[in-house]
Amino acid sequence: GAATCLAAPPRYLAVPVPGRSHVCNPSNPQSIAPVHGTALAQDGRVAGVADCGSTTGGSRPFVTYPDGSVLDVPHGSFDFAEPMGFLSDGRVLLVGDNCPPVQGPCTTSIATAAPYWAQPTVIGSSGLAASFVVDTQDTGWAVGWGPIVASDAWRVRADGTLEELAVPKGSGIMTTAVSSTGVASGHAWVGGAQRAVRWSADGTATVLAPLVAGEASSAEGIGSDGSAVGQSGGRATWWMANTTSATPLLPAGGASVALRMAGNPAAANPLGFAIFGTFASGSRVFRANGPLAWTDLGPIDASAQFNGFAIVAAPRPDFMVATARTPLYQQVPFVWHLGDALRRLDSVIVNPIPTLPSAPLQLVDANASGTILVNAGPTLAPHLLHRLAPGDTDGDGLVNAADLAAVLAAWGAVPAGQRAAADFDGDQTVGPADLAALLAAWS
Repeated sequence: GAATCLAAPPRYLAVPVPGRSHVCNPSNPQSIAPVHGTALAQDGRVAGVADCGSTTGGSRPFVTYPDGSVLDVPHGSFDFAEPMGFLSDGRVLLVGDNCPPVQGPCTTSIATAAPYWAQPTVIGSSGLAASFVVDTQDTGWAVGWGPIVASDAWRVRADGTLEELAVPKGSGIMTTAVSSTGVASGHAWVGGAQRAVRWSADGTATVLAPLVAGEASSAEGIGSDGSAVGQSGGRATWWMANTTSATPLLPAGGASVALRMAGNPAAANPLGFAIFGTFASGSRVFRANGPLAWTDLGPIDASAQFNGFAIVAAPRPDFMVATARTPLYQQVPFVWHLGDALRRLDSVIVNPIPTLPSAPLQLVDANASGTILVNAGPTLAPHLLHRLAPGDTDGDGLVNAADLAAVLAAWGAVPAGQRAAADFDGDQTVGPADLAALLAAWS
């Protein structure tokens, strides 16, 4: 069958991320705020928040560095402050709330801040409704939605300034993504129909043509070259860089949508580029390399029906993470690597994190190094998932006597439903083939 052609399932080692300790109620020293991860930088920094979940104590943002050190992010006068993404120059983008002590609406602000530097710089506020960060780039760009600007659609430029994103004769404007050079995607109502929109780095809005005149369209993702991807008339669509004309990615019939683009079609990348999205009305995931050149990635797990797939991050053309819903509306995380199929993330962790039904594994982010950030365990604490190289069982980057001892100790059948660190080929048995793979990778 098709499964025999798949690469060995990946093996991931879960490592807890240190966070700041925050007491929610000074009169109760045991009232320690749960810590959650919120974003992962390309260099391995983790943004997180110690959140009391109520106005008593509020929340406190922090950044954890790859060496394990934790630095507070100044939160100014915010009762709640959550870092939503990394910007350039060591800054993070904060969503902060000032809430009245008794009752009334909170004022939501968007701010930039850096660990242990000056207090956060507020770049926009509103008490009308909450504002949301939709996408950020480590190069300093970000887009979001909320009433801090008249159109509700906004972009943070690399220099830290806020700007409104408008569409001539457009309304109902929504941003969806921003590239590393500041090109943004989204959609707006223009002439009575929802239309895909792309904004250049200088703020010029271009309404993109649909596949068929008059049908609704939206741009859901933006590539590093300025390509926009999304859907037109319920069909996955690609608007190539510097053009406004639409190119279909999947055959007609069956709702599909392109959500993320990785790599650059114009660059000499050995992995090329890839567009990821969903089809079969959101129940399956595809990868496309061009018009009608697409592959069904799965999922291969047929034990449950999944729907509502969303691509959380596609940092490389050969690596992507996604989430889906079960019929009971639980969110389930997935991971995909080139040569393999879409697999449940919880099935490829060699040291599973104890979870509760009420707090399943929560996918947050992934970076181009292949690291995945999740919140997991009873309190949804942050963990980094590091992919193990062939022959490595403990994540030290070496293949040596310690790994040989681990293989010998685990010799035999692997319990059903588990991913063993010493089972390199994923056949649910630690045996001669795994020993041979370890010796071949000995370092």
